[in-house]
Amino acid sequence: MLKVKHFICGASPAALGYLDEDLTKWFKKAQVKEIKRINEVYGQAPLGMSGHGENVLFISIWYEAEDPDSPGDPPHVVGAGEST
Repeated sequence: MLKVKHFICGASPAALGYLDEDLTKWFKKAQVKEIKRINEVYGQAPLGMSGHGENVLFISIWYEAEDPDSPGDPPHVVGAGEST
């Protein structure tokens, strides 16, 4: 079964470092068997009520997992204080 996982992160060098760590952890946890496609989109997302934009990177990874019956994962915001 084909699944998709989305990652959202800032575009700073520190944010990209966190993304590297989170992707590595996720690949191990999800038991990714084969990556089918990766899309990356760079853009701006508004912040709070001020409306000031932040440069962000949106990544979608379509993959097949070792366990096809495992549930899909929710989108992951890198550096948002969530445990992976």
